[in-house]
Amino acid sequence: MQEYDDNNTGTPEVITVYRSFDFEAYDIKEADKSYLYEIERTITDNQEAVTKELCEIARKLSEARKILGGYADGCFNKWFENLGFEKNYVTKMIDKYDLVEETHVEKAIDLPVKLVSDMKKEDLDIEQKTEIVNSLEPKQKFKEIKEEIYGPEPEKNEVEMILEKIHKAELAITKQEDKIERLKEKLERLRDM
Repeated sequence: MQEYDDNNTGTPEVITVYRSFDFEAYDIKEADKSYLYEIERTITDNQEAVTKELCEIARKLSEARKILGGYADGCFNKWFENLGFEKNYVTKMIDKYDLVEETHVEKAIDLPVKLVSDMKKEDLDIEQKTEIVNSLEPKQKFKEIKEEIYGPEPEKNEVEMILEKIHKAELAITKQEDKIERLKEKLERLRDM
């Protein structure tokens, strides 16, 4: 918890700060610190509003899918594409909304897509999912719960990590070589004109 004087009445208003920035470590003035608390509160309030709106969009997409699911194949896709949405986005939003519905925690809509996808793949009960969603560090909590279920993941040794980096670098080089080849072909066509 942090305190600051919201309206200069001398009565400090207590607000919850989810991340604790060490203002003292940077010798930040008290007036600046108070203003930054106001900024934090505004950002938090706006984030909560965005979360509610995203949740509402996801809920409506889910409802539309249920309604249009009874019609011809592809009807739902054509409907949301007409609204300007892409399939990947709609699928991810509905997956997040399903998690909101399961856990009854609206902030599940803010979780990273990969985490929601990974959670969907695992055989987690509602209590575990809720614990992950409510965690300050959901990715870490998911990892901990997975370790409880399956045991710790084996650590990669240094050689495996280096080989993985080499493989990624080789893929990047191949991509660039292909791009260079395409550009050379394009240049030749332009010269021939």
